Amino acid sequence: MGPVIANAIADGAYLFHVTQNNVMIFMLVASIVCVGAVLISHSLFNHYLDTTPVNTVNPVKLIVRVLCYARKHKYPENRSALTYWEEEAPSRLDLGKDKYGGPFTEEEVEDVKTVLRLIPLFLIYPCFHNYIPSMLKRIGMGMVLIVLINILYTGLAVIGNYHFGRMFNCLTVYDKNSYPIYPQWMFFSNIIESVIWYIVYIVLVEFILAQCPKSMRGTIIGLWFCIRNIKGFVEYPLFFPFLHYVSPEVSLGHGVYYLLARTIFTAICLIIFLLLAKRYKLRVREVQINIHHIAENHTINNIEQEEEHQRRNYAIESSSESTDVIIIDY
Repeated sequence: MGPVIANAIADGAYLFHVTQNNVMIFMLVASIVCVGAVLISHSLFNHYLDTTPVNTVNPVKLIVRVLCYARKHKYPENRSALTYWEEEAPSRLDLGKDKYGGPFTEEEVEDVKTVLRLIPLFLIYPCFHNYIPSMLKRIGMGMVLIVLINILYTGLAVIGNYHFGRMFNCLTVYDKNSYPIYPQWMFFSNIIESVIWYIVYIVLVEFILAQCPKSMRGTIIGLWFCIRNIKGFVEYPLFFPFLHYVSPEVSLGHGVYYLLARTIFTAICLIIFLLLAKRYKLRVREVQINIHHIAENHTINNIEQEEEHQRRNYAIESSSESTDVIIIDY
Protein backbone atom coordinates (compact mmCIF):
# COMPACT_ATOMS: atom_id res chain seq x y z
CA MET A 1 0.00 0.00 0.00
CA GLY A 2 2.87 2.37 0.77
CA PRO A 3 4.52 2.15 -2.68
CA VAL A 4 1.13 2.72 -4.34
CA ILE A 5 0.56 5.93 -2.35
CA ALA A 6 4.13 7.08 -3.04
CA ASN A 7 3.74 6.49 -6.77
CA ALA A 8 0.38 8.28 -6.77
CA ILE A 9 1.91 11.32 -5.05
CA ALA A 10 4.86 11.31 -7.46
CA ASP A 11 2.55 11.10 -10.50
CA GLY A 12 0.33 13.88 -9.15
CA ALA A 13 3.35 16.09 -8.52
CA TYR A 14 4.56 15.47 -12.06
CA LEU A 15 1.16 16.33 -13.56
CA PHE A 16 0.68 19.52 -11.54
CA HIS A 17 4.35 20.59 -11.80
CA VAL A 18 4.96 20.56 -8.06
CA THR A 19 8.51 21.31 -6.92
CA GLN A 20 10.68 18.64 -5.40
CA ASN A 21 10.65 20.24 -1.94
CA ASN A 22 6.86 20.20 -1.84
CA VAL A 23 6.88 16.59 -3.01
CA MET A 24 9.11 15.65 -0.08
CA ILE A 25 6.75 17.45 2.31
CA PHE A 26 3.74 15.67 0.82
CA MET A 27 5.51 12.31 1.09
CA LEU A 28 6.40 12.97 4.73
CA VAL A 29 2.84 14.01 5.61
CA ALA A 30 1.37 11.04 3.73
CA SER A 31 3.70 8.59 5.49
CA ILE A 32 2.80 10.04 8.91
CA VAL A 33 -0.91 9.83 8.10
CA CYS A 34 -0.60 6.23 6.88
CA VAL A 35 1.34 5.11 9.95
CA GLY A 36 -1.16 6.86 12.24
CA ALA A 37 -4.11 5.29 10.40
CA VAL A 38 -2.59 1.82 10.74
CA LEU A 39 -1.94 2.24 14.47
CA ILE A 40 -5.39 3.68 15.19
CA SER A 41 -7.19 1.02 13.12
CA HIS A 42 -5.21 -1.73 14.82
CA SER A 43 -6.13 -0.45 18.28
CA LEU A 44 -9.83 -0.03 17.36
CA PHE A 45 -10.37 -3.31 15.50
CA ASN A 46 -7.96 -5.53 17.39
CA HIS A 47 -10.76 -7.58 18.97
CA TYR A 48 -12.21 -8.31 15.51
CA LEU A 49 -9.00 -9.92 14.26
CA ASP A 50 -9.07 -13.69 14.02
CA THR A 51 -5.64 -14.84 15.16
CA THR A 52 -4.77 -18.44 14.40
CA PRO A 53 -2.53 -20.04 17.04
CA VAL A 54 0.80 -21.29 15.85
CA ASN A 55 0.92 -25.05 15.49
CA THR A 56 4.03 -26.05 17.43
CA VAL A 57 5.46 -29.35 16.22
CA ASN A 58 8.54 -31.05 17.55
CA PRO A 59 11.02 -30.61 14.66
CA VAL A 60 13.13 -33.66 15.56
CA LYS A 61 10.04 -35.84 15.73
CA LEU A 62 8.83 -34.46 12.39
CA ILE A 63 12.18 -35.20 10.69
CA VAL A 64 12.25 -38.74 12.07
CA ARG A 65 8.67 -39.41 10.98
CA VAL A 66 9.24 -38.11 7.45
CA LEU A 67 12.45 -40.13 7.05
CA CYS A 68 10.82 -43.29 8.41
CA TYR A 69 7.89 -42.87 6.05
CA ALA A 70 10.27 -42.37 3.11
CA ARG A 71 12.19 -45.51 4.11
CA LYS A 72 9.09 -47.68 4.32
CA HIS A 73 7.29 -46.42 1.20
CA LYS A 74 8.86 -46.63 -2.24
CA TYR A 75 5.74 -45.86 -4.22
CA PRO A 76 2.89 -43.38 -3.62
CA GLU A 77 -0.31 -44.56 -1.98
CA ASN A 78 -3.73 -43.08 -2.87
CA ARG A 79 -2.06 -40.61 -5.19
CA SER A 80 -4.12 -37.61 -6.30
CA ALA A 81 -5.18 -37.61 -9.93
CA LEU A 82 -3.86 -34.07 -10.38
CA THR A 83 -0.29 -35.23 -9.73
CA TYR A 84 -0.15 -37.46 -12.81
CA TRP A 85 0.38 -34.37 -14.96
CA GLU A 86 3.74 -33.70 -13.35
CA GLU A 87 6.68 -34.39 -15.60
CA GLU A 88 9.18 -35.28 -12.87
CA ALA A 89 8.68 -38.29 -10.65
CA PRO A 90 8.40 -37.49 -6.93
CA SER A 91 11.32 -38.27 -4.67
CA ARG A 92 11.13 -40.58 -1.70
CA LEU A 93 10.68 -37.63 0.65
CA ASP A 94 7.96 -36.13 -1.54
CA LEU A 95 5.92 -39.31 -1.14
CA GLY A 96 5.09 -38.15 2.37
CA LYS A 97 3.07 -35.20 1.06
CA ASP A 98 -0.69 -35.41 1.30
CA LYS A 99 -1.14 -35.06 -2.47
CA TYR A 100 0.77 -38.33 -2.92
CA GLY A 101 -1.19 -40.05 -0.18
CA GLY A 102 1.22 -39.30 2.65
CA PRO A 103 0.28 -38.14 6.16
CA PHE A 104 2.25 -34.86 6.01
CA THR A 105 1.51 -31.51 4.47
CA GLU A 106 3.65 -30.10 1.70
CA GLU A 107 5.07 -27.44 4.01
CA GLU A 108 6.23 -30.00 6.57
CA VAL A 109 8.02 -32.09 3.94
CA GLU A 110 9.67 -29.01 2.44
CA ASP A 111 10.85 -27.97 5.92
CA VAL A 112 12.49 -31.36 6.36
CA LYS A 113 14.14 -31.10 2.93
CA THR A 114 15.47 -27.65 3.83
CA VAL A 115 16.97 -28.97 7.07
CA LEU A 116 18.65 -31.82 5.19
CA ARG A 117 20.14 -29.32 2.73
CA LEU A 118 21.51 -27.19 5.58
CA ILE A 119 23.13 -30.09 7.45
CA PRO A 120 26.20 -30.22 5.11
CA LEU A 121 26.77 -26.50 5.69
CA PHE A 122 26.79 -27.02 9.46
CA LEU A 123 29.24 -29.89 9.00
CA ILE A 124 31.57 -27.89 6.72
CA TYR A 125 31.46 -24.67 8.77
CA PRO A 126 33.62 -25.93 11.71
CA CYS A 127 36.37 -26.94 9.25
CA PHE A 128 36.75 -23.34 8.04
CA HIS A 129 35.84 -21.58 11.28
CA ASN A 130 39.48 -20.66 12.02
CA TYR A 131 39.89 -19.12 8.55
CA ILE A 132 36.89 -16.78 8.82
CA PRO A 133 38.12 -13.23 9.56
CA SER A 134 36.77 -11.28 12.48
CA MET A 135 34.03 -8.67 12.17
CA LEU A 136 36.44 -5.74 12.22
CA LYS A 137 38.57 -7.31 9.49
CA ARG A 138 35.52 -7.90 7.32
CA ILE A 139 34.39 -4.29 7.75
CA GLY A 140 37.92 -3.16 6.88
CA MET A 141 37.86 -5.33 3.74
CA GLY A 142 34.63 -3.66 2.65
CA MET A 143 36.08 -0.19 3.21
CA VAL A 144 39.19 -1.14 1.21
CA LEU A 145 36.94 -2.18 -1.68
CA ILE A 146 35.10 1.16 -1.44
CA VAL A 147 38.41 3.04 -1.67
CA LEU A 148 39.50 0.91 -4.64
CA ILE A 149 36.23 1.59 -6.46
CA ASN A 150 36.59 5.34 -5.89
CA ILE A 151 40.13 5.14 -7.26
CA LEU A 152 38.76 3.26 -10.27
CA TYR A 153 36.10 5.93 -10.83
CA THR A 154 38.75 8.64 -10.64
CA GLY A 155 40.93 6.81 -13.14
CA LEU A 156 38.03 6.38 -15.54
CA ALA A 157 37.20 10.07 -15.18
CA VAL A 158 40.79 11.02 -16.05
CA ILE A 159 40.87 8.65 -19.01
CA GLY A 160 37.52 9.99 -20.23
CA ASN A 161 39.01 13.44 -20.78
CA TYR A 162 41.50 12.17 -23.34
CA HIS A 163 40.86 10.67 -26.75
CA PHE A 164 42.53 7.43 -27.67
CA GLY A 165 41.60 6.58 -31.23
CA ARG A 166 37.81 6.26 -31.41
CA MET A 167 37.31 6.65 -27.64
CA PHE A 168 34.82 9.33 -26.60
CA ASN A 169 34.71 11.64 -23.60
CA CYS A 170 32.69 9.65 -21.07
CA LEU A 171 32.08 12.71 -18.86
CA THR A 172 30.44 14.86 -21.54
CA VAL A 173 29.15 12.51 -24.24
CA TYR A 174 26.46 9.91 -23.73
CA ASP A 175 24.38 8.46 -26.53
CA LYS A 176 22.34 5.46 -25.50
CA ASN A 177 21.91 4.23 -29.06
CA SER A 178 25.55 4.64 -30.09
CA TYR A 179 27.14 3.42 -26.86
CA PRO A 180 24.95 0.73 -25.30
CA ILE A 181 25.75 -0.73 -21.90
CA TYR A 182 26.29 -4.44 -22.25
CA PRO A 183 24.44 -6.69 -19.77
CA GLN A 184 27.61 -8.51 -18.72
CA TRP A 185 29.13 -5.25 -17.47
CA MET A 186 25.98 -4.46 -15.48
CA PHE A 187 26.03 -7.98 -14.05
CA PHE A 188 29.69 -7.58 -13.03
CA SER A 189 28.98 -4.21 -11.43
CA ASN A 190 25.99 -5.58 -9.50
CA ILE A 191 28.09 -8.46 -8.18
CA ILE A 192 30.73 -6.04 -6.86
CA GLU A 193 28.09 -3.81 -5.25
CA SER A 194 26.36 -6.77 -3.61
CA VAL A 195 29.66 -8.09 -2.19
CA ILE A 196 30.51 -4.67 -0.78
CA TRP A 197 26.97 -4.30 0.61
CA TYR A 198 27.21 -7.65 2.37
CA ILE A 199 30.70 -7.09 3.76
CA VAL A 200 29.95 -3.61 5.08
CA TYR A 201 26.28 -3.49 6.08
CA ILE A 202 25.54 -7.06 7.15
CA VAL A 203 28.75 -7.37 9.14
CA LEU A 204 28.16 -3.91 10.64
CA VAL A 205 24.74 -5.00 11.94
CA GLU A 206 26.34 -8.18 13.30
CA PHE A 207 29.02 -6.08 15.02
CA ILE A 208 26.40 -3.76 16.55
CA LEU A 209 24.31 -6.65 17.87
CA ALA A 210 27.38 -8.38 19.32
CA GLN A 211 29.04 -5.38 20.97
CA CYS A 212 26.23 -3.04 22.02
CA PRO A 213 24.25 -3.53 25.24
CA LYS A 214 20.80 -5.00 24.77
CA SER A 215 19.09 -1.80 25.86
CA MET A 216 20.98 0.29 23.26
CA ARG A 217 20.87 -1.96 20.19
CA GLY A 218 17.75 -0.38 18.72
CA THR A 219 19.10 3.13 19.33
CA ILE A 220 22.44 2.42 17.66
CA ILE A 221 20.84 0.71 14.66
CA GLY A 222 18.38 3.62 14.29
CA LEU A 223 21.28 6.10 14.48
CA TRP A 224 23.12 4.11 11.82
CA PHE A 225 20.08 4.17 9.50
CA CYS A 226 19.72 7.92 10.12
CA ILE A 227 23.36 8.57 9.15
CA ARG A 228 22.97 6.30 6.13
CA ASN A 229 19.96 8.30 4.90
CA ILE A 230 21.63 11.65 5.62
CA LYS A 231 24.52 10.55 3.43
CA GLY A 232 22.37 11.09 0.34
CA PHE A 233 21.81 14.74 1.31
CA VAL A 234 25.52 15.28 2.01
CA GLU A 235 26.71 14.20 -1.44
CA TYR A 236 25.42 17.31 -3.20
CA PRO A 237 26.98 19.82 -0.72
CA LEU A 238 30.28 18.00 -1.24
CA PHE A 239 29.95 18.34 -5.00
CA PHE A 240 28.67 21.94 -4.91
CA PRO A 241 32.07 23.64 -4.33
CA PHE A 242 33.56 21.82 -7.31
CA LEU A 243 30.52 22.72 -9.42
CA HIS A 244 30.46 26.39 -8.40
CA TYR A 245 34.09 27.38 -7.92
CA VAL A 246 35.89 25.12 -10.41
CA SER A 247 35.48 26.34 -13.95
CA PRO A 248 34.64 23.83 -16.70
CA GLU A 249 37.57 25.20 -18.71
CA VAL A 250 39.98 23.83 -16.11
CA SER A 251 41.89 20.82 -17.32
CA LEU A 252 40.20 17.51 -16.52
CA GLY A 253 37.00 19.36 -15.48
CA HIS A 254 35.37 19.60 -12.07
CA GLY A 255 34.08 16.02 -12.04
CA VAL A 256 37.58 14.56 -11.79
CA TYR A 257 38.50 16.75 -8.84
CA TYR A 258 35.27 15.81 -7.08
CA LEU A 259 35.98 12.10 -7.51
CA LEU A 260 39.56 12.66 -6.38
CA ALA A 261 38.33 14.47 -3.26
CA ARG A 262 35.89 11.65 -2.54
CA THR A 263 38.68 9.11 -2.93
CA ILE A 264 40.88 11.04 -0.51
CA PHE A 265 37.98 11.33 1.96
CA THR A 266 37.27 7.58 1.87
CA ALA A 267 40.99 6.84 2.25
CA ILE A 268 41.13 9.08 5.34
CA CYS A 269 38.07 7.29 6.76
CA LEU A 270 39.80 3.95 6.12
CA ILE A 271 42.94 5.11 7.95
CA ILE A 272 40.88 6.35 10.91
CA PHE A 273 38.99 3.05 11.00
CA LEU A 274 42.24 1.05 10.98
CA LEU A 275 43.64 3.10 13.86
CA LEU A 276 40.46 2.73 15.91
CA ALA A 277 40.13 -0.98 15.10
CA LYS A 278 43.70 -1.57 16.24
CA ARG A 279 42.97 -0.01 19.63
CA TYR A 280 39.46 -1.46 20.00
CA LYS A 281 39.00 -4.34 22.40
CA LEU A 282 36.20 -6.71 21.54
CA ARG A 283 33.63 -7.01 24.28
CA VAL A 284 33.42 -10.54 25.63
CA ARG A 285 30.09 -11.18 27.27
CA GLU A 286 30.41 -13.01 30.55
CA VAL A 287 27.92 -15.70 31.32
CA GLN A 288 25.69 -14.50 34.12
CA ILE A 289 25.94 -16.83 37.09
CA ASN A 290 22.80 -17.19 39.16
CA ILE A 291 24.25 -17.52 42.66
CA HIS A 292 20.86 -18.12 44.27
CA HIS A 293 20.13 -20.99 41.89
CA ILE A 294 23.52 -22.57 42.57
CA ALA A 295 23.08 -22.26 46.35
CA GLU A 296 19.59 -23.72 46.13
CA ASN A 297 20.80 -26.70 44.10
CA HIS A 298 23.69 -27.27 46.51
CA THR A 299 21.32 -27.21 49.50
CA ILE A 300 18.90 -29.61 47.82
CA ASN A 301 21.75 -32.01 47.00
CA ASN A 302 22.95 -31.94 50.62
CA ILE A 303 19.43 -32.65 51.90
CA GLU A 304 19.01 -35.54 49.46
CA GLN A 305 22.38 -37.01 50.47
CA GLU A 306 21.47 -36.78 54.17
CA GLU A 307 18.12 -38.47 53.54
CA GLU A 308 19.83 -41.22 51.55
CA HIS A 309 22.38 -41.70 54.35
CA GLN A 310 19.61 -41.89 56.97
CA ARG A 311 17.73 -44.49 54.93
CA ARG A 312 20.84 -46.62 54.64
CA ASN A 313 21.51 -46.40 58.40
CA TYR A 314 17.90 -47.32 59.14
CA ALA A 315 18.11 -50.30 56.81
CA ILE A 316 21.35 -51.47 58.45
CA GLU A 317 19.93 -51.08 61.98
CA SER A 318 16.73 -52.92 61.09
CA SER A 319 18.67 -55.80 59.53
CA SER A 320 20.95 -56.07 62.62
CA GLU A 321 17.93 -56.12 64.98
CA SER A 322 16.28 -58.90 62.97
CA THR A 323 19.44 -61.03 63.15
CA ASP A 324 19.64 -60.51 66.94
CA VAL A 325 16.04 -61.67 67.38
CA ILE A 326 16.72 -64.82 65.34
CA ILE A 327 19.80 -65.65 67.45
CA ILE A 328 17.87 -65.21 70.74
CA ASP A 329 15.13 -67.57 69.53
CA TYR A 330 17.66 -70.29 68.86
